[in-house]
Amino acid sequence: MSANYRMYPLARYPQYIEDAAKAVAWGLCHVREQINYDRVVVGGISAGAYLSMMLHFQPRFLKESHVEESWIDGWIFDAGQPTVHYNILRERGQDTKAVRVDEAAPIYYLEGEAARVKKQSFLILVSDDDIPGRRRQNELLIDTMRTHQYEENQIDYRIMRGYQHTGYVNVKDEKGHYPYAEMVYEFIEEIKKKRSE
Repeated sequence: MSANYRMYPLARYPQYIEDAAKAVAWGLCHVREQINYDRVVVGGISAGAYLSMMLHFQPRFLKESHVEESWIDGWIFDAGQPTVHYNILRERGQDTKAVRVDEAAPIYYLEGEAARVKKQSFLILVSDDDIPGRRRQNELLIDTMRTHQYEENQIDYRIMRGYQHTGYVNVKDEKGHYPYAEMVYEFIEEIKKKRSE
């Protein structure tokens, strides 16, 4: 399921995060009307990855939409910003290139998290030529996750070589395949395999 959400400046923090939580709730209630599924993965690209990070690391948003995080098997954070998103900095009238960690930053909520996420898997991606600082911020997120007892086998971190920010998403290879879509599919299949062991 692909969802949309209100964006800045039509929405302000945390309205777009609440929209993302409502989209997950709607999907869990209605997607089975279209397809049968046995695993749920939530993720996003760029700003969508920021929203997904906030849903995971600050679970109150899911709870407010009556979603139990235990219903989610995996997360995809594709080139997300684990610090305060630059549009939120813009909302506040702050320098959009600043790095801030406060209640609007996913990484801010990493404290004693591991107990509730032992069964979840994470695919975290960045480009090697991403937005300045984005790769380092994601590596800081991963290091902080490890510090809070997320296990190595939960985190699949990939650096997409030869691309700028999310430039790999809609690229076809010489066979007409979409390697990015295949990588996401393989991640989901790996989750299914882990759960059946």
